[in-house]
Amino acid sequence: MGTSASQPSPRGAGWRAVRRAYIEPDVGPSAAVTRIVQAMDKDFIAGLSGAPVARVLRSLLAHSSEVVVASGDQAQLVAVACSLREEVVETTAARRDASRFGEIALAAATQTVLASSRRPPGMPLARAFLGTYLAHLFAHIVGRDISRYVGRGRFTSIAEAGEFVHATEAHVVEEVNALTLAELEVAEEEEEIAQLLSDVVPRALEHLVREEGEDAG
Repeated sequence: MGTSASQPSPRGAGWRAVRRAYIEPDVGPSAAVTRIVQAMDKDFIAGLSGAPVARVLRSLLAHSSEVVVASGDQAQLVAVACSLREEVVETTAARRDASRFGEIALAAATQTVLASSRRPPGMPLARAFLGTYLAHLFAHIVGRDISRYVGRGRFTSIAEAGEFVHATEAHVVEEVNALTLAELEVAEEEEEIAQLLSDVVPRALEHLVREEGEDAG
């Protein structure tokens, strides 16, 4: 599926359109995100809500009370994030079902915990995670390809390309954070969370799609 950090995006018309976004001067972050969503196949989308990802969110929600107590104390938040990470890594190793999506989700959960003091008031933990997770995903997809196009089109330096990656990430966070995803907050079991994610993730991806010529970036 081309999810490795060193492996470029898959071949195919959809992914070729994605790569053209790094050359064409008028394609902003939201239009690039739209092309990426449209290039994803069913297996790719299914992987976004698979067991390794659901496990991460289950662990994050299980630690939610600790996150609330630790909010404002960065040392305690680091301890919670480390505990969450160790728990997920150990369980994933035992089940032997590691995936790149799970790795991206774990990085997102860690960031969600560490940034909890800056989370907007009333922002549910699961929604904050989903926004961060999908933002990390799109930043990963853009980042693995964009460096190959520096100096070949719109980006004249690595710094300019990096700004585009960050703008893409910020766009995804803003859009996903605007969604109402209350059902994720009350889920407890990994299987239930996976089932809910299999509905929520496609909804979030659909929300990110823009009509041709409509670009918020």
